[in-house]
Amino acid sequence: MNDSPVDPLAELPPYLRDILNQLPEDHSIALSETAGPLISDIKKLTDRRKRYAYLLLSRHRLTRLLAECPGPCPDLILRRAEVYEALGYSELALADAYVSYTLCLVALDDPDISDLEPVDLEGNPWPPSDDGQSENDPNPVALKQKYRSLVLMCRSAIILGVQTQAKLWIDEVLAVKRIIRRLNGEEPREPVRDIEEVVGDFSEYSTIYEDESKFHKCVKLLRRDVKPTLFGWCQRQIYPWNEYEPDRMSREALIEINEKLHVVAPDLEVEISTLPTLTPSKDEGMQRLSVGELRTSVSSTANCSSQLGLFAKKQLAPGATILRERSVLTAIRPHGEALCDACAADLEDIDRGDRRYCVGCNIPFCSEECQRAANERYHHPNEEDYETDEGYPPAEAPFCPGSSGNDDLHTLGRAESSTTPEWDLYFLLLSRTLQLAETQKLHPLDLFETKYLWGDFSPTPEVIDLPLKSGPKSLPYSVRHHVELPLQWFEVLMHSRERCRPYSATWLKKYDWWIIQTLFSKFRGVADAQQSTWTGKPEVAAVHPLWCLANHSCNPNVTWKPSGMCKKPTIESGEPACKRSSEGIAGVRDAHMKRNNTEPWHGATEPVTSEEQLDSSQELSAFRRRPMCFSTPPNASLYLRLHIILDRGMLATEMLPNLPNISRYDRFQEALLAAGDPEPSLGWSLLDKRRNLDRSGLDYGDHPQQKYHYRPRMPLASRIRSFATALRPDKTTLPRLGQYSKAFFLDHWLDVVCVLAIAGITGAIWIIPARPHHLFPLLTPDGATYNPLIGYPYVTPIFSSLLTGLLCGLVPLAVILLSQTFVRSFTDLSSATLGLLYSLVTGTCLQVILKKFVGGLRPHFLSVCIPVVPDRLIGSGYNGMMYRAGDVCTGNPKDIDNALQSFPSGHSEIAFAGMGYLSIYLFAHLHIGDASKPEKRGFWRMILVLTPILFATYISSTLVLGYHHFAHDCLFGAAIGCLTAVLGYRIAFRGLLDARMNWRPRVGRRLRRVVDAELDKGHHVGLERESWTDGTAADVVSRRSTRHGRGTRGESHTGNEPEMDARN
Repeated sequence: MNDSPVDPLAELPPYLRDILNQLPEDHSIALSETAGPLISDIKKLTDRRKRYAYLLLSRHRLTRLLAECPGPCPDLILRRAEVYEALGYSELALADAYVSYTLCLVALDDPDISDLEPVDLEGNPWPPSDDGQSENDPNPVALKQKYRSLVLMCRSAIILGVQTQAKLWIDEVLAVKRIIRRLNGEEPREPVRDIEEVVGDFSEYSTIYEDESKFHKCVKLLRRDVKPTLFGWCQRQIYPWNEYEPDRMSREALIEINEKLHVVAPDLEVEISTLPTLTPSKDEGMQRLSVGELRTSVSSTANCSSQLGLFAKKQLAPGATILRERSVLTAIRPHGEALCDACAADLEDIDRGDRRYCVGCNIPFCSEECQRAANERYHHPNEEDYETDEGYPPAEAPFCPGSSGNDDLHTLGRAESSTTPEWDLYFLLLSRTLQLAETQKLHPLDLFETKYLWGDFSPTPEVIDLPLKSGPKSLPYSVRHHVELPLQWFEVLMHSRERCRPYSATWLKKYDWWIIQTLFSKFRGVADAQQSTWTGKPEVAAVHPLWCLANHSCNPNVTWKPSGMCKKPTIESGEPACKRSSEGIAGVRDAHMKRNNTEPWHGATEPVTSEEQLDSSQELSAFRRRPMCFSTPPNASLYLRLHIILDRGMLATEMLPNLPNISRYDRFQEALLAAGDPEPSLGWSLLDKRRNLDRSGLDYGDHPQQKYHYRPRMPLASRIRSFATALRPDKTTLPRLGQYSKAFFLDHWLDVVCVLAIAGITGAIWIIPARPHHLFPLLTPDGATYNPLIGYPYVTPIFSSLLTGLLCGLVPLAVILLSQTFVRSFTDLSSATLGLLYSLVTGTCLQVILKKFVGGLRPHFLSVCIPVVPDRLIGSGYNGMMYRAGDVCTGNPKDIDNALQSFPSGHSEIAFAGMGYLSIYLFAHLHIGDASKPEKRGFWRMILVLTPILFATYISSTLVLGYHHFAHDCLFGAAIGCLTAVLGYRIAFRGLLDARMNWRPRVGRRLRRVVDAELDKGHHVGLERESWTDGTAADVVSRRSTRHGRGTRGESHTGNEPEMDARN
């Protein structure tokens, strides 16, 4: 038998074998260790190249151990994070350390923090229990693991520039350190000593690069910055172990791309083009490479690089549609709104008969083609409405929750209150990519939608020529969007598909953190976004893998626009590019204009045609805005700033608000000179645009598409005719109202029962005599009245209790009914009425309980008490001055009982509960707080909103002036009324302060189905009549608009609503 030695490198992947074979063997490091070399041993090596190679080996072995582990092991995860930090990949180190930290929180604090369950290497629960430990003390093993994780997270966050997060974690590090010292039995000491010890742990930072000075510089910036930054920057690099990145310049890649291109653009082909860079590289001419450009594909010219480009195969006529690409790699923040879920087309432009809906969860599609594409590629329908025992979608359809299942996956990244909509869109692109990969059973980087995307990657380090400094940090980074949201996404998905649990074998192969970082790099290079015409915030993003191959030009010969289900075969001259979708259309422009001229773009956004034609084999060049430059509201003052894209050799424009100075234009002119522009003064022509800008926004003459942000008002006569037509009942009106009412009762019967029960309890408490036993001062020893505050005369109130209740209940109800003349929505009417009942009933119950069991003396108490002190009756308290009402009062017992119930004021409570609710209703439905509307809001709106509050205040004032209540009684009653009004409205409607949501009612499942069924039959009022759309009609347009799970969705309006609209 031949006992030949086993090669420890045989089982390693090719990239790792090649790296290790390039280095001399080092016997001080054991290559056969199961978990790889220890990082402490690796740091002792003096050769940086060996450290780099052994760190990659350790990372490979740790990843393999994690794949074999039956659950997430915190120790292995943190060890891999330390390896990532030593390799200089702080973004990956932070992600692993964050998961280790989360697992520690699960073990220490609350299992509900995460659905992940930490285990050790053998699969036993982690951490192991300590028999000698007190039940109230935290586990020392988990606590030390948490401390190590936090230290590494802080270091990584500081390096990445995420200063806000770093400061929060530093505070937690200090707190954990004190707990560890207390468990070790050490005496408390000054906080400065703890800080010094923690700083010592921080100082252990080291990488294979000479980046210690960079780390210390980041620490100084963190200490000096008064306003810490929330977002940072990380590397964009093809990681050494990434074996999925193709060579974009290879013959095989060109064949595959051209096969796909032939389907959407038969007259175009993809070829390699050489582009100049406008700024020389700082690293002695070394070029930054595109995806797959493995050094050999770079042009020998010092300032040129190779890129893919679109070329014409034959002569193309001006105005011809030369490319029509439909992409399902889209992101829609207002999920379920009036946009196709697949291509983001505007459904308002699609005939109702052409629309399709998922048979499981009812999400909308613009056509059967889009529905088929979604079902095949990323959204298998849950037709039978199945769900797991925990309420999650089944494994066969993990992304379709059905009619009532858990839809947490769809809520992530769509929070209503999000202040980072552009970041949310990038995460939603990641989410759609993961859905595509999981549904098609492909690796995310093997999808055609992502495979050949340009990612602006810096070169992968070579072990023989290892650079001294780490790569440039050019990828925007957010802990929330790069770590927290993806982790939550997989925590939800694993309930449907167990193999997708984080750190399982499948997850490590297909969805590891480096894959997520690679996808973000690609999206940041090519994704296009569109802003909402209603809010001005980014609303839709998409990636077109073929159209993004077209290279940029400041003097383009084609133009493009998103068009959705556009039925026009060509692009007309002067047609505004304003529709929302993800289908790119390119039109031919003048081919004889010099493409090499670096004349800046002068703001034209219309599709352009000419008399000339595009010659065969001529490259298409297009002006394309760089991604995600639309965070400024459309009515804000904008300035155009030209900046240099160093990596693609092109100019692009961004819209930035309030440009502080003009120095950027100086740099732009210098860049044009460096690029060889014969007329660099052309760059200054953009400055003349400032003369065309006024305080209200962009000049419409130069930017015609901006007119679409301002909706023209309907003529008064047309509006009156629309009202009269819409309000005219037909023979189906009463039956439909009956169906709606029945569905509403079935949805809210429990709420109605609760309202009736609370009303019954309130009545019972009011009837039961529960007189508070208050002591009151009657006479001083010399016979004078001691407390004149309760000696005012009795005055008949202006508003009785019954009259106040009727006014504050019926008036809001009447206004709500009257508003339906404009709103015309049964869902709005039913929700508003139910919310009003919530407010009135709960507020009244609370104030009655306080009256009966707390109470207080009214200002006119002595006038109705008519006290007479019996002989031999001795009062209580100081000098015997305090008496009880039952001992000395001789007046009417009913009046006396009422006079003892001053606190709180029932009139004030019912007035503010009813009228306050009405003010909130008017505030929301008149869009008073909608900042996205640029036109002036009439002062009459504010008067209408304030009138109910002023009337409630008047009612309260009459009680104080009529000696029935003290001021504090009325204030407390008003506070109760306002609280119940706010809660009642918030329960009935989807928001309170968010102008995009606060007018939208919550709709029960049965009522929504009935309304949808009726509208599908065509039974709706005014659906096709101008802009005064029936409120219930929007239920079809915005199906599944809001669900609640781990997050909430932000929604955007389409800009077609009337002034007082309540479309649902």
